[in-house]
This record gives sequence, C-alpha cells and structure tokens, in this order.
Amino acid sequence: MGANVNDANRKYNYTEIIKVEVPADAQNNPDEIPDNFLNNAQWPFSRSEWDGNRWGNLSGGWITNEAMRTRDGRGGYDGGWEGPDNDKQSLGFERWGEGETPIENGKLYQTMELPDGTYRFTLSFAGENPIISNSGSDPRYIVAAAGESLPDIENVSSALGSASFAGVGNDGNVSFEFSLAEPTTVSAGFVVNFTGTEQNVRPSWLKLEKID
Repeated sequence: MGANVNDANRKYNYTEIIKVEVPADAQNNPDEIPDNFLNNAQWPFSRSEWDGNRWGNLSGGWITNEAMRTRDGRGGYDGGWEGPDNDKQSLGFERWGEGETPIENGKLYQTMELPDGTYRFTLSFAGENPIISNSGSDPRYIVAAAGESLPDIENVSSALGSASFAGVGNDGNVSFEFSLAEPTTVSAGFVVNFTGTEQNVRPSWLKLEKID
C-alpha cells in the first residue's frame, strides 16, 4: 500500500511488501476445506516485526512462547546471516553459540478450529529455501494438540500426535496422522529443547491437511 505523487520529485511512500496467502475457496465459502490449514507455511515465509537485520516474528497467525523469543524478544523468523540486503525469509530458530540463550520448551505454533476427520501434519526440508538447515541433535518435534497451546517436550506423548525430526536431512521430511471425533480447537507446530550449541531449524514448508 502507498501513494505515488506525480510531480517533479516523483516521491512515494510505499510500505514494505508483505505476502498474505488465503486459500481461494475459503474467501467465498468459509466451510470449504483448505488444502493447508496452516498460514504462511512455505518458503518464502513472511515476517511481522523484526530487528531490521535478521531475527523477527512470523506473520500469519504464528505464535511464539517466551522460551522461543531469545532474540531480543523475537523468535520464529530468520532472515539470513548476511544482513537485510540478503533477506532469506525463512521460518527459523536456533541456539548456535555458548553465549546465546538456550531454548527450553520453545514453542512455535498456530491455533485453529478443525472439523472432525483424519489429518496429516508434514514438515519438509526439501524445497527451495536457500538456507535450509536442521543442525544438531537436541530434541525437536512437530506436534498437534487439542487446545490453544502445545505440551512440553516431556509430555508430547499426551498430544494428538507428534514426530521427532532430529537427524532429518535437508532433502527429507517427517509426518504423522491424527483423528478428531468432533470439531476441535487444535494447535499445531514445533516444540524444541535447544540447550546444546550449533542447533537450528530452517525448513522449506509445513502442511496440515485433512485426508478423510
């Protein structure tokens, strides 16, 4: 959005471009089942506020808990280490060096209302993200849980479903399925414990789809 003035100076005040993806059918029929219940879930990922250099928060309904906001109160968005002129626009979080704050039960997720049925939740590193990474072996899960948050690492077995993606390569993916007997408020996303160094996550896409 902005305005372009047609005078000798040709000045403008355009805002930063933000990509918002809305399933086409959902615009016309709110009861239509989208291909992906997650918003802003594929590279390039959109950010909301950020530090102007690398770290920020994701737009599109992503929620980060306090443990995940280790970058001056931000977390979930990684624009790349080269600085703002080389913005890579990735979902991302990490604990790399000894001087950085550990991420203990860090959570990054979205909450939505799902109809009854069977679902598949997939995380993939294979794709076009130029800074794909899944470094380190500290605990990391994708999780879906009933309610408006996700369980801690030690309680992921109580969730609707979960899958560890520790050790998954840059061309790999993980997924799990779960079922709902009735319409349910569901949260879906990441739970991690990054207490070691050289731990990070930068995927290419996530998908929560209804398969039955």
